[in-house]
Amino acid sequence: FTAIGIIIITAFIYLNNPIMIYSTISHANPLYILFGIVLESLAISFSALGWYLLLKAMNVRLSYTESLKATLIAIFGDIMIPTASLAGETFRILYVRNKNNGQIDKLIATAAFQRLIYTILLIVLIMLGIFLNESNRTLLLGYVLWFIASMVFLIIVLVFFVKNPNKFGIILKKLMIIFHRIIKIPRNVNKTMRDIDNLVHGINEGIQLSKNKKHFIFLATIVMTFQWIFGSLMIYSMLLSLGYKGINYIILLSIYPIYSTLTIMPVGIPAALGVVETGMTLSFIIIGVPRTIAASATLLTRGIMVWFDVTISGFIFIKNGKYLIQKEEEIKEFYEKKTHSTKN
Repeated sequence: FTAIGIIIITAFIYLNNPIMIYSTISHANPLYILFGIVLESLAISFSALGWYLLLKAMNVRLSYTESLKATLIAIFGDIMIPTASLAGETFRILYVRNKNNGQIDKLIATAAFQRLIYTILLIVLIMLGIFLNESNRTLLLGYVLWFIASMVFLIIVLVFFVKNPNKFGIILKKLMIIFHRIIKIPRNVNKTMRDIDNLVHGINEGIQLSKNKKHFIFLATIVMTFQWIFGSLMIYSMLLSLGYKGINYIILLSIYPIYSTLTIMPVGIPAALGVVETGMTLSFIIIGVPRTIAASATLLTRGIMVWFDVTISGFIFIKNGKYLIQKEEEIKEFYEKKTHSTKN
């Protein structure tokens, strides 16, 4: 799959005139590129801070440093295994559970909260861009219509998950019974049902705790808004490094969520190589950026959001990856404690 991604990238550069791209990038202002790296670092830091605040809302004790490490591990997982954030979320939750004895039910609940907030912000920003980009409104609307519809569906599912964890548990149990019958996995069905009960119990507890700490959820929403702002400013900085200033930043802000979603599409190719570059360049062209500038800015952006991110997150992953694996006896002890605490 990596080879397929490299082939797509090569074709992408060839079709967009590699000589012109090289000439454009070679004249890029390095100060703006450095500033872009700083902005990307801030975006990652604010992502970790947003989750840290949501954890505090549910009385989960975790230092900001550990939240940052878990966030970087999640970023590495999403880059290397693009599965709509499933890999990244799994890595993050396992890390906190195994290293910091985190309650997995509450960790999943906070991840759901964070995804809900992100999705709402995403739709708001895209709609804002559509109405501000008067000249290309029809094209942009058609380009993101399917995207908005899928996000609305996701919001409905997440709201149902947060507001009705007991009903969600019933649905999940039925799905797991069907899954067990089809896959024939060597695990006791009753054990799975108890795990789901523990999960629902923890989510209910987390929601009750968060009701008294709504200010943390509000602060988390503000922080994650700034994360989007810093991320989009990083892309804007890449355009400025190429000397291009003919774009409204607010419109670019509406493109950033599309880019972020493209990076985690479950295409099987690490970092979604080639897929993101093509989609992002088309997005730039739709809002009026010249083709060569669009392709060049895309490659610079990906240089930071892939290679810089994977270097930093990869270092943290290698150093702390052992915490993603839990020994069999530790897993047994964990479930016994959870079952005992639920009965009490």
